[in-house]
Amino acid sequence: MLSSEQSKYLNTFDYSEPNKLNHMSVSHKIKSQRENLKLSQDDLAKLSSVSLRTIQRIESGETEPQGNTIRKVYKVLNLDIDTPNDKFYDRSLLVINLSCLSYIIFPPLGSIVPLCTWFLSQNVKSNRQVKMQIILFQIIWLALLIGGYLFFRWYALYLFKQNQNISLSISMSVEWKLIIFVAICYVINFTLVVINSVRISSGKYPRYIPFWTTT
Repeated sequence: MLSSEQSKYLNTFDYSEPNKLNHMSVSHKIKSQRENLKLSQDDLAKLSSVSLRTIQRIESGETEPQGNTIRKVYKVLNLDIDTPNDKFYDRSLLVINLSCLSYIIFPPLGSIVPLCTWFLSQNVKSNRQVKMQIILFQIIWLALLIGGYLFFRWYALYLFKQNQNISLSISMSVEWKLIIFVAICYVINFTLVVINSVRISSGKYPRYIPFWTTT
């Protein structure tokens, strides 16, 4: 909520020709409207109760405002949050997330393809931390997959050394456990990519790593 003093201050502004902003990105729209109102970044930070650092990161394209942050900023700038162009993500974020599904073809591609897609995109700096989280998860997933595979292979070799007359049923049991492990890893990864694609499409940040916070 804006204080009475802040409201009075905002009433002195000339909110003219907002339609010129309709086709701009969120960062450019905020910066342009702020400049139209002759507000400094510090003024906008104080009036919206958002940190100056966050305002600077939004306008530079390092991060996209979300939820309560964009509501506060848009309220001060008299911008409509419900317009179709006000998505809280850049298109490359969704593309990078979906490109993780390339792990289905070959596991390492799940991190290689998104990384290449990121650096080839036009908005390399935009949503940097979010894209890092997506790729880091794929790297962790790949490491766990390889680690599990090596463990089951070692276990099979261990059983064979312990008893060279190991039965076919025991050998097949280890193989089935390996197949089930790989299948579970694939299903978890696929499920998370789909869920987070839906989150991104609805204007929310993906959440692959619980303790990873995004400003």
